[in-house]
Amino acid sequence: YLEAVCRHIKEAGALAPGYQVDTVYFGGGTPALLVPAQAAALIEAANPLPGAEITLEANPDVVTPETLRGFRAAGVTRISFGVQSADDAQLRRLGRTHTAAGAAQALAWAREAGFPEICGDIMLALPEYTNAEFDRTLALLRDGGCTHISAYLLKVEPGTAFYRNPPAGTRRQIFTCMPCSSSRPQATGSMRSATLPTLATRGGTIFCTGTAAIIGASALPPTAVWAMCGGSGPTTCRDLSRVPWP
Repeated sequence: YLEAVCRHIKEAGALAPGYQVDTVYFGGGTPALLVPAQAAALIEAANPLPGAEITLEANPDVVTPETLRGFRAAGVTRISFGVQSADDAQLRRLGRTHTAAGAAQALAWAREAGFPEICGDIMLALPEYTNAEFDRTLALLRDGGCTHISAYLLKVEPGTAFYRNPPAGTRRQIFTCMPCSSSRPQATGSMRSATLPTLATRGGTIFCTGTAAIIGASALPPTAVWAMCGGSGPTTCRDLSRVPWP
């Protein structure tokens, strides 16, 4: 599989002569299941420019101090953890396998591994969500050294296991259109509004997804903005060759 992805990266790159790679992003939430040597091979295939931003997404419970040091040595400059919440009951409700303490540990290991950029995801307006849960989650990410926080609303896709079997007692809440819900738009907006100045005082940035009315003009974009991009792998969304992955 790894060899096929490397071939695909090189084939797609040949279709864009003159373009140079200044950003590499290992997405999908689970790239940390790779061993560092595999990540290094993929980075080499992409042939990024010196100083390129190279991001790897990771679930907090699959990394170790050794793998994080390995990813950093492989060239990864930015580690992004899917923390989502600092409430263990909420994490279980979402089907997540890590705990708040485990997320804090992973953030500490990332700092020790020397990552210049540490990122964390936070989900807002979840079932049974409270301002206290938001405050705890933001504090966990802030105190963990995150330089960037991405805030999302829960979106349940039809056909997924979470869609078919939502947590007991939360079906109505989950299936409500999140940013437009008459029961929670004000709370969601206030949580997002509070996030920006809180993190800004620590020198970080936040990127919110959702409606512009909720985000506000002060939300900052991700570190890099992709003018042209290509993707490789079975779930890639874009291919420079415009040929779907088989």
